[in-house]
Parts: sequence; structure tokens; C-alpha cells
Amino acid sequence: MTTASRARRAVRAVLAFGVLVGSLVPAYFFLLADTTPFAWDFRAYHHAAALALDGQPFVGVSPPVGGGEWVYPPITVAAFYAYTLVSWSVAYLVHAAASIVAGLACAHFVLGDLRNRGVTLSRTDTALVAAFFTLSTYPMVVLGQGQLGLFVLLALLGAYRALNAGRQRTAGGLLALASAFKLFPLFLLVWFARRRAWRAIAWCLGTVTALCAAGVAAFGWSLHAEYVRFILFERSRVSELAAGMSPNVSALTLQRPLAALLPDVEPVVYTVLAAALLLPVLGIVYTHVGTQRDRAVAYLATLVVLLLVSPASNVHHVLYVYVPLVALLYTVGDPVVRACFLTGTTLLLAPVQPAILADVLSAAGAPASGTATVVAASHAVLSVGSLALYGLLVVLGGCVVHAARSRPVSEPATTPSERRVAEQD
Repeated sequence: MTTASRARRAVRAVLAFGVLVGSLVPAYFFLLADTTPFAWDFRAYHHAAALALDGQPFVGVSPPVGGGEWVYPPITVAAFYAYTLVSWSVAYLVHAAASIVAGLACAHFVLGDLRNRGVTLSRTDTALVAAFFTLSTYPMVVLGQGQLGLFVLLALLGAYRALNAGRQRTAGGLLALASAFKLFPLFLLVWFARRRAWRAIAWCLGTVTALCAAGVAAFGWSLHAEYVRFILFERSRVSELAAGMSPNVSALTLQRPLAALLPDVEPVVYTVLAAALLLPVLGIVYTHVGTQRDRAVAYLATLVVLLLVSPASNVHHVLYVYVPLVALLYTVGDPVVRACFLTGTTLLLAPVQPAILADVLSAAGAPASGTATVVAASHAVLSVGSLALYGLLVVLGGCVVHAARSRPVSEPATTPSERRVAEQD
């Protein structure tokens, strides 16, 4: 068996593992978990839209059933108004179907880009990539809770492809659309700045500003002030970090191990330290962006740093690194970098928590003493950081190795065809 064949088999194995774990997500929550948060977030969206139409406050409000909350900028509630014409259950089915279409669209673009680069893909590869974007761990979490993750991923993919093609206004507009809901994609403006995409930055900031102004005009200053307070002092999880975050909380941030290492400092220091540790690493990766692969690796590093610095990132936000990570699994040739990406991807696809291990071992009839030992050991390891956190750090390490081993190549000027596209955009 050739090295290329072994590498392709390894990629397929990792993608298949992600789909396998994804199939276990609903099995666990419906069969073993004490609480099944099915469609909780979507019910919060549906409830918030109904409240907004009635002129009532909706920021941070939970529906009668479920623990979801409205956590997005007020103007975005308008995107859910149409759902209020039907019951939440019917609306959820429509939303889930549209999410699957968005995931398949992501897979379609990734596969198309790989083929355009000369990568030979079998039917097995095509099926695995499509399944990975719709049925692996984090798409299943997003679908189960009725979240917006697959739509945001599609918008980020569109922004990434538009920037690569020189369509700066499109790139800025799509990044603004993603940021209108999730806010933290605005960190990707760092990557836009590295690419010197100043017009894209202007379009992004202008669009976000216009959306904020529209929100204030529609809902008033007081609701936006409440939103800012809610995001800063509740959704940021600063108080949880100060108290010591449980390993059963699905948070994804470098501030978690920093809190374990430095338990007595002010929680805001964790964010500063995370940025101080990770931004120089990003700077190292940014020194090599001369080739298409270099730029994909640098963009991946930007996404990883974004997730690790943000105190509000959840484990299902790992979904956003699927692009360009999946394509890089197929195209990276350096064996060390490929090993980092494959290992890191495997780790981040397994959202194991002590409570999950306890439930599974108990259901399997494992001895109580053995279960207690395993759970205690996992508690010690996962209190410092989740497997997804460790996986992202390994992926980031692969990005650094790639930058260190890359030969310096001048960043190519925009091609004439790209300039024509940019002028037409």
C-alpha cells in the first residue's frame, strides 16, 4: 500500500468516526441522558419571535419548555417571524430541513474546490464528506437543538471563497451576515486585514453598523442596552470561570485551563492571557501565506484562535472549523502536519464528559467501582479542558508546523481574472 493510499484511508477513517459519533448523539440523549434538550434553542427562537411581534421584551427570555434563550442581536429576530405562522414543531421541521440543505451545500462547495485542485475523489469520499457536513458530531448537535450553526458555516464558507476569488464586497457582506447572529466571526477581520482586503472590511463593518442602526430603530435603545448587559455578564461565563467550571459544561475556551492553573486571579485576566498566548502563535502562521494551502492553513488557525480566545464559545462551535479543515485533510502532504490534523480532528469529534461516561458505563452494566474510577479519572482530565479543546490545540500545532516547514513564497498578486471579478462585484 502506498503512502498516498494510507493517507486517504486515514482521512476516510476520521470522517467515518465523526459520522459514527454523530449517530450516537441522539441515541445518548434519547435513551440514556436524564435531560433531552431536543429543539430547546429553536423553541427559544420561535418564542422570541412571537414576543417581538407582540411588542414584548425577548432578549435572554426562555420559552415555557426548555432551557434555551434568545442570545442574538435584536434585529435578527425578524429572520424568525415567518416561523410564528405555524406551531414550533412544524417550524422546527422546516428549519431542520433547511439546515440539512445548508450542510449539503457546504459539502458541495468543498468537494468542488477539491476537484478543481486536481484531487481525485471516489464515491466513498463524496459520500463521507456529505455525511460529515450533515450527520457528524456537531451538525447532529446543531440539528438536535435547532440552532443556526449550519447557516453560519455556509455564510463563512461563502465569505472565505469570495475573498479567495477577490470578490471583496461579497466577502464582507457574508461575514457581516454571519456576525449579525454570532458576533464572534468579526474576529475574522484579522484574517481579512492580513489579506489586505480593506474594501471587504469596510463592507463588513458598514453592513454590521447598518443592521445595528436598524435594530435600534425597530426595538429601541433600552432593549439593546439589555442585550449588551446580557452578553457581557451572563453569556460570557465569566462568573462560571471564577467559580471553577464543571467538566460537564460544554464550554470551549483556553480560559478553562487558565482558570484551573490560576484560580485566584480576576476572571477577566483569563481572556487577556488567552489572547496574549494565542495571538503570537497566529502571527507565526501568518508569516507564510504565499500559496493557496498556506492561506487555508492560516485561515484555519484564525478560526481555532477565535474559538479558544472567546469565553462564550461552546463545544458545538467546532463546526466552524470544518471549512477549511476537511479540505486540508485531503490536501496536506507533510506527514507531521497531516498527523496533527488527523489526531486533532479525532479528538475534537468526541465531546466526552464525565456525566456521559457515567451514563454509558451504567447502562452497559459496568461494575460500580470501575465506573467510579473511570469517571473520577475523566473528571480530573476534563476539568482542565475538553477533548475538543485538546483537539483544537493539536490542530493549531499542525498549523504552526506547516508554517515552520513552508518555504517562503511571495504572496501572489491578484490575477487579471480575479481583478475582473472584483470590478464586477
